[in-house]
Amino acid sequence: MNICPTCNAEFLDHVSLCSTCHEKLIKTVDRSPLDPANNTLASKEDLLKEETAVFAEGSLDHCREFEKILHRAQIPALVYPAKLGCDDNAATLGSSCGVKYLVLVRPGDLERCARAVDGQFFAQVAREGQGNLNRGVVDLEQSEVTCPACNERGPLKEGECSFCGLFLGEHNS
Repeated sequence: MNICPTCNAEFLDHVSLCSTCHEKLIKTVDRSPLDPANNTLASKEDLLKEETAVFAEGSLDHCREFEKILHRAQIPALVYPAKLGCDDNAATLGSSCGVKYLVLVRPGDLERCARAVDGQFFAQVAREGQGNLNRGVVDLEQSEVTCPACNERGPLKEGECSFCGLFLGEHNS
């Protein structure tokens, strides 16, 4: 099987280019999850045979996005469904029973994963030409706040940034 390094789509062995991204596909092999010498990724089943750690959990779309970022950074990762615990016989419509998804990686890759996701954020900010990573606490009691999304300073309007609309919480004046 072949995998696109950009969108992580899987293709049959005879296909060499991704039909969406037009990227050269990476061939999966039955070796270690990543062999940088020949730029190949092992199958997801092979990664499951190793010790893994949860890097992220959430919806399928959310986890697939993380998986794409990690594959672009050449970090072996896979999305794995995890059934939420409950009694299927007693479950009712609207109950919290269901499936969540996990992004699994090797424990030694967790720090690289965090750097790859941070790098994706900074690259996206650079492409958009604005924004800044704000690790400070936003004091909502102030008459004016600096929005962590658009970096504009001003009063909140019904708890939202009056420039970009990011909801920060209720402002009590």
